[in-house]
Amino acid sequence: MKINTPVATMGIRGTVGLFRTEPTVINSNLGHVWSVFLHEDIDGSHHLGRIAFIDQDPSSPTFGQVFYLLDSSEYIAYLEPQGPGSPPHVRLEPITNSKVFDDRHFYDNLGQILNAYQTGTVNPESVPGTPGSGDNPNLLFQQQFQDEFGHPLFNSAGPTGSSDPFTQFIPPGGPNLPPIPVMPGQNPTPPSNGATPNGPSPNGPQPPGSLHFIWNSAGAESWSQALADWNVGAAPNSPLDSVEIKSGTSIYDLSSTTFIGFLTVDPGATLEIKAGELVALGLDDEGTIIINSDPVFVVNGPATIGSTHTLTVAGSHNEVDFNIGPTDNKGVIAARQGAIVDFNIEQVTNEAGARMLASGDGSAINFLGISESSPDVVDNSGVMAARRGGSILFQDSKVTNEQGGVIRSVGRDSEVFFGDKLGGVEFFNSGKVVGKDGGGVAFFEATVDNMADGIIEARRGSEVSFSQTNITNESTALIAAIGCGALVAIDDGSVANAGEFLAARGGDMQFGDPLSDSVQVDNQAGGLIKADRGTISFDRVSFTNDPAVPGAGDTPGLPGGEVKSTNWGVISFQGGSLTTATAPWSKPAITAASSSKGSPTTRLPSPTRASSTRPVAAARSGWKGHTSASPMTAEASSPRTAARSFSTPWQA
Repeated sequence: MKINTPVATMGIRGTVGLFRTEPTVINSNLGHVWSVFLHEDIDGSHHLGRIAFIDQDPSSPTFGQVFYLLDSSEYIAYLEPQGPGSPPHVRLEPITNSKVFDDRHFYDNLGQILNAYQTGTVNPESVPGTPGSGDNPNLLFQQQFQDEFGHPLFNSAGPTGSSDPFTQFIPPGGPNLPPIPVMPGQNPTPPSNGATPNGPSPNGPQPPGSLHFIWNSAGAESWSQALADWNVGAAPNSPLDSVEIKSGTSIYDLSSTTFIGFLTVDPGATLEIKAGELVALGLDDEGTIIINSDPVFVVNGPATIGSTHTLTVAGSHNEVDFNIGPTDNKGVIAARQGAIVDFNIEQVTNEAGARMLASGDGSAINFLGISESSPDVVDNSGVMAARRGGSILFQDSKVTNEQGGVIRSVGRDSEVFFGDKLGGVEFFNSGKVVGKDGGGVAFFEATVDNMADGIIEARRGSEVSFSQTNITNESTALIAAIGCGALVAIDDGSVANAGEFLAARGGDMQFGDPLSDSVQVDNQAGGLIKADRGTISFDRVSFTNDPAVPGAGDTPGLPGGEVKSTNWGVISFQGGSLTTATAPWSKPAITAASSSKGSPTTRLPSPTRASSTRPVAAARSGWKGHTSASPMTAEASSPRTAARSFSTPWQA
């Protein structure tokens, strides 16, 4: 809505304001000074909009431009004309409580008039100056909002050039209420979503009445201070404002919270967020976004990170929140130096070639659904990595690691958690999940489908643990502990294996818990459990070794499940129950292969083992938004701290 005055046109952006005019003298000529006061909405929402002042003097250098944006209710703005050829001057005067009290009746009357308009009735006792309840409320609006010469102050008409003599304004009460007739031809044609003289519009939808703010600068400048770098001469601060960082670097340095609409960062441009909180309704990052110095960046809507482009948040207490989504990452999303990136009830795609990195102590990327019915849905074809003490958490999530996708934990104290005490995970893996160099991977309250050619492995002093988790290891899939100090521990849950479990080169694989009967293993036809210079132990496990499956027609058969050791590998059983096709164990079911270095080793006892020096289940503090100290609690883990001797398979 606009109010035309001899001084300027005032554009009202979804708010309430009080406008006055007072006689004054300008260059020895009688003129008028307009005063404007911004008021919160009278519907009880306490929403505060803003009022744009647009220069209407054709001889002024700022003709047609916004020369001031009033967005505070703490001041009265006075528009003082400076004479022909000069833009009006804006003088601010602090509002006083007595002034607010004196003007209160204006807002009371306005509320009554709006109510009369919406209901189609008028109470002559409550609306001052009205002739009676039979009057049309539209006439009341015309009477209230005409100047002393009978000209309309408000202009809600359509674009210039409209052929319709009247344009219907649809009020909040709905289209069935009577329209307000206003003359067309004075409103400027609203911008389309196509190209503008200043560059392309953002990809997101542009709401009616929105402004398109475009930033161009030669170097790094302040978002709030370098107003000349904005195409409208003012900084955006409304959810209706679409924002485009077109060139240079815009530094958001406000200590307060700013809400904007869709945000676009163009190739070669940079947005640096250094303070406060910036909230956008959508994001297309084709440039660079940097978050540091303790700010928060929130995206409440769809987000895209373009190929080869980055969003980096660095430093403790710095945070980026993606809400609702979807989010499509084709570039790099990185949390560094203790920063946090949260995806809340999101649908997240990490494309092939894209990366999500949590790097440095305390750095975290969290995928946080709220329930099984409202999960985060994550599809990874790129790389997701926790390194140098960083962490990635999937909570109440459905995660698919596509063929070619990699999820890894690298370096001591780095961790990837699939599920925690606050919510489990459904995980489908056709790619690779790996912990190495001391990094840990933990599955807790999860269902894991390691699909054909999928790999889950612990390497070189790392641990992969499964607790309260059901595992399906499909044909040609691999779960492995490879290298000295590598550990795969399955403490609680079930295993259905048609692929391969492998302990090699000093790796250790542990099924079960010496304190309880907690794991069921079904080694299906075609399944292989193998120790090759590694160690595999079964503690109080309910173990079934399935028989061979004969072929049918063109479908080849499958051999029975096999458990074997090679090259001094060790496989041992302690307690539990064993079921095979020919009970008790038959030699085809468990094979002790000869080594070139000596005799078979399957019957040897497992060596003494201590618990991992840094199990994934270790206590962890500092999880943002979590009540438990660690996603894995002491009760969920089963460290093996005492030396044990094992009976041979035939004695179990």
